[in-house]
Amino acid sequence: MAINIVMGLFLLVKKMPTVVTSIVVGGATWLLLEWSIYQNFTHIKWSSIPILTVIILICRALAETINYYDREVYEDKRK
Repeated sequence: MAINIVMGLFLLVKKMPTVVTSIVVGGATWLLLEWSIYQNFTHIKWSSIPILTVIILICRALAETINYYDREVYEDKRK
């Protein structure tokens, strides 16, 4: 379910470069995750940065995959 929501967000902003999209969506996902665990943002420290990095890398991979499928796979079906 979460992956479908993230993919829907990527489809909404597919006109933006994938780097910007992955940083925005990854940052928002990270903030929601941190908030859902502690219900505030006072605990965020340098130890949270590896989690942010992993989330942004996953978002970047999803964004690149969606762009690839949009260009290569679905382009043939549109013609």
